Amino acid sequence: MLQKERTTATTANLCSVMESGNHSKNGASLKSLMSKGNLLITMCVLVFLAIAGACKEGEEDDYIEPEPELKPLTAPTGLTATQITDGFKVSWNPVEGADGYKVNYYYKHFDRYDLWGNITYTTFEHTKDIQDCEFLYKPEYDAGLSLFSFSVCSYRAYERSNWSDTVTCNYIYPGGGAETGLYMGIIGFNEELNERKISLLTDYKNIYNTNNFTSFVNALNMKPATSLYYAVDNAIKRLEIAKLPEDLVNVSIVTFTDGLDNASIDLNTAYNSRDAYRDAVKKRIANTRIKDLPINAYSIGIRGSDVNDVEAFRAGLISMASRADNAKEVTNMEEVNEKFSEIAASLYNENASQVVKLKITGGYDDGTKIRFTLDDVEDAAESEFYIEGVYKRNGTERTLQNVVYHGVKSSSGSTISGDVSGVYVTFSFEGFEIIEPPVTMYLKDIRQWEYIASNAQWQKNSEFGQAGDIETIVDKKSAVIMLVLDCTTSLGDSDFGQMKDAATNFIRLLTGKD
Repeated sequence: MLQKERTTATTANLCSVMESGNHSKNGASLKSLMSKGNLLITMCVLVFLAIAGACKEGEEDDYIEPEPELKPLTAPTGLTATQITDGFKVSWNPVEGADGYKVNYYYKHFDRYDLWGNITYTTFEHTKDIQDCEFLYKPEYDAGLSLFSFSVCSYRAYERSNWSDTVTCNYIYPGGGAETGLYMGIIGFNEELNERKISLLTDYKNIYNTNNFTSFVNALNMKPATSLYYAVDNAIKRLEIAKLPEDLVNVSIVTFTDGLDNASIDLNTAYNSRDAYRDAVKKRIANTRIKDLPINAYSIGIRGSDVNDVEAFRAGLISMASRADNAKEVTNMEEVNEKFSEIAASLYNENASQVVKLKITGGYDDGTKIRFTLDDVEDAAESEFYIEGVYKRNGTERTLQNVVYHGVKSSSGSTISGDVSGVYVTFSFEGFEIIEPPVTMYLKDIRQWEYIASNAQWQKNSEFGQAGDIETIVDKKSAVIMLVLDCTTSLGDSDFGQMKDAATNFIRLLTGKD
């Protein structure tokens, strides 16, 4: 319609030009052309030009740029599913042109399917049905309970891509807890992993809660194949997903092995060489943070008679430790037990702040030398663990001065002010700990002595040690320890039995029960 109106208007203008005799662009008048017999030709040309101009103007006004053709959506790639504390985190690579994504999962235990859509980002956390796994879990069932499968597709209006490849993963009960205490998990490795999930070893109120752990160690059996790197890798994974208290102060892995890894890259096919897997686990130890805490990793290795590649053995041992001096190479099983004990003592003290209060009768002369022995001795001169000081009287005040700590230490310093109550004085030693492992302090072994200068001997106070004379206040924080044990046939029956003895002793030392 617009084009027709423009054509009519242009024709009318031409008629006006003809009647007025206006000059054309080349300077000749229409009347002159007509006078020369060209009227018909001139009219045809003018009409053609008018129509062509109108068409051109109409084309310019009505032209619409065509929309670019949309590329077909592709299926998402790079799908992964990682277990987190409360479920799984699913992620994938973005798809060009997609408006969103749909995620499908299958839960084998209940044969259940479900679908989520309208996801505009490339990650999704799945926690639905995890409570079912928690409910079904029982401590005696240590294997993964349920198989989950995930797949994802991209979409936009009226179009959906193909589903991605499916990724499957076993849900593993995360273990742990919220209560303050010392937590432990155990992995025995050979051709497979035999696990005890992370749980409370002791709450510091009941230090005898060790039977479940020592029984698990004693029940371990030997099988062929050394999956050292796979075992430590999984120990880190267990720490990552465990539910742990907010007051956690120490995260440790203690590994024992006797040989070279020969199974890990078959159990985890993501790595094509043993060295690649070893180096990856080393980086995991160095970079992983559990509640913002680094992992303190220790390794104890005894080189078996069948190990000829000493360099590879030592490289593996060092890589499984967080520091080079945390890797302990030993030559016999007695040394294995010693190293376990040393590590236990250091771990026990790292997460404890202990106050020891010792109450004595206060009727000693000013300047009397007093010693508290902490080991089971019959003569104070034979003690290797003691606190000694000079008893001072000043009015109603009682102090212990020039205090010396031998084999132990305390943050209370060299002068201790006593708390006087009647004829009794109580001295408190804060931040107390034994600094020469693997000695464990027992309250029944603490004795009090005074030095008799006239005969240069120590005299025991036989009245000391009654109820209330000795008090320990332990302000412990939480810690978690993964114990990773080589259970391969290369150990032989004798060494395997001694290794289990060393591991159970390690557990008892951690709980203060020896």
